[in-house]
Amino acid sequence: MRPIEKKADGILLNIYVQPKSAKTEVSGIHNNALKIRITAPPADNRANQMCLKFLAKQLNLPKSSLELISGKTGRSKQIFIPYTNREPKDKQEKQLIEKISRLTE
Repeated sequence: MRPIEKKADGILLNIYVQPKSAKTEVSGIHNNALKIRITAPPADNRANQMCLKFLAKQLNLPKSSLELISGKTGRSKQIFIPYTNREPKDKQEKQLIEKISRLTE
C-alpha cells in the first residue's frame, strides 16, 4: 500500500507527522504514510498548520487547496488534495503523484 489513494475528485494522502523535530522535512515512508518531521509543537494546532504549509510548498500548491480530513489530534493524518477545473483530471493526477513520489527520493 502506498501513501496515495486516488479518488474521483482528488488525491488522498496519508501522512505521519513527528512534531517538535530539529528540522522540518520529509523523512520517508512510515507505516504506508509519508513521514513528515515538523519543528512546531503539537499544541494549539501549530503542527497541523505547519505541516499543511510545508506540504503545500513542497507540492507547489496553495495551502488552501490542502484539506486535513482526519487525524487532527493524532500523528497519523489524511490530507485531501482536490483536482481543479484548470487541467484534465488525468494530467493533474499524474503530476501530483510524481511530485509526492519525488518527496521520498
